[in-house]
Amino acid sequence: MDIKVIHIFGCVVKTQNILLSWIFLSVMTADFSKALKPTRSSMKSDHPSSFRRMNQKEKGHRFFTDRGYATRTPEILATKKNYTVKRGNLAILHCTVQNLGTKTVVWRRSSEENPLTVGEYTYVSDARFSTQHKVRLDQWNLHIRNVSLEDAGTYECQVSTKDRSIRRQFNLDVQDWARYHAAIKITGKKFVEKGEPIVLNCNATDYYAPHDIDWFKDGDKLDSDEIKGIEITKSLYLSRKTITSVLKIKKANMKDAGDYLCRTSERYITTIHVQVLNADTNTYVKRGTQSEFSRDANRGHISAPAMCVHLLLLTLILLFQT
Repeated sequence: MDIKVIHIFGCVVKTQNILLSWIFLSVMTADFSKALKPTRSSMKSDHPSSFRRMNQKEKGHRFFTDRGYATRTPEILATKKNYTVKRGNLAILHCTVQNLGTKTVVWRRSSEENPLTVGEYTYVSDARFSTQHKVRLDQWNLHIRNVSLEDAGTYECQVSTKDRSIRRQFNLDVQDWARYHAAIKITGKKFVEKGEPIVLNCNATDYYAPHDIDWFKDGDKLDSDEIKGIEITKSLYLSRKTITSVLKIKKANMKDAGDYLCRTSERYITTIHVQVLNADTNTYVKRGTQSEFSRDANRGHISAPAMCVHLLLLTLILLFQT
């Protein structure tokens, strides 16, 4: 009997120890998990101001926190506002928008109500206007191709909200090119002996270098021709905004005389008249040559030696008469 009582007492003691151990572990676990949870006051002090924008009316980009989802308001960053572009070039106005979320970027002229572009869609019929979206840079840039003087003015980048409060203005100044007078000229000999080469050089300059240049003779277009001995070469110099062309006729004949015309692709024209001299018949003689003076002598002009002979004969006649 005593042994049974002792055995029962031992079982009770063991059961009591197990219960105490379980209670102790439960309390320790509960305190440890509670210690890991931050209080609301600690959360307010640790989070930045952007985490506390839950109650704003306009919602932008949503992000996850340990309290759930929060939102950020779209923001247009301060960038360059004034742009100057030459007429005919591409104008690019940069607009950087952060936290856009589901909103849309709209470009418009400040003086007009209707937009130019909505997102990446061009709203107006003028295809020169477009929006380029650079995703990594958060940029929605307005492109204006072949900008004109009338495109100058104030433009506005705006996030589509009810009150249109998120916006930024940009000023575009379009400058005209300085006036430039095109020039074209031909250089070369106007008098060429028969059988000698005819070499004419045409030089044309414009604000933009002319694309092409052509030769004409008496209204007919000339091309390089080995059989006829005609050679035409062209050179383009972009840095000097000049195009040159050399016309060469290897052996001139009487038919090569005439008016030679040089014309650029921009319709600039200049001419030169070339005479072919025939030494055998003296059909064409250059001014100032000895042949011209000889013709003048045949017209009645007396040279100095002939005059001396006449005076000497007259003197002798008068002596014999006396």
